[in-house]
Amino acid sequence: MKTKIEITKKQIQHNNYNNKLTRGRKMKYFSIILTVMVTALIGRATEPQTGWTYDQTVDQAFYMFDSITIDGEVVVGDGASEDGECYTSGTCDVVGAFRRGVCDDPGYQHSQQLCEIFSVWNTDEEICVGWRYADSNGWTTVPLMGSEESEGDNSFTYMNPGEIPYLKIYDS
Repeated sequence: MKTKIEITKKQIQHNNYNNKLTRGRKMKYFSIILTVMVTALIGRATEPQTGWTYDQTVDQAFYMFDSITIDGEVVVGDGASEDGECYTSGTCDVVGAFRRGVCDDPGYQHSQQLCEIFSVWNTDEEICVGWRYADSNGWTTVPLMGSEESEGDNSFTYMNPGEIPYLKIYDS
């Protein structure tokens, strides 16, 4: 015996409406989780010995050094940032990444060449874009923060694509 199943147009519309609500609810949860994760990840890192500070951004790159020596001696440190022993002890070497260059016209901050053509590229200001305590065991990883591209943000003058930072080592 065959059973005939009938689905009316009204039931189909009702089912589609429920599916849209379900998808919407899932997306709301996803958005909330994503927002919380991003908020938790973004922060400011300040090194007390040097005063070097930077804000985390979404665009990041990293330099990795398998070993670092200062005057022939291995650096001193645990390779951490603010959550390690170096932060409180003040006895560790610090590796910082920097850039120079702020455009007088913020509209050209993303390109030194365009800024130099249409405005003034000021290299007086040194901008810390990342730092990390050196790791005496090797493999020190120094973060480099990219520009957020929003005038007024602390990170507006951070690294632009294709730029190369310069590094400094603070010898404690």
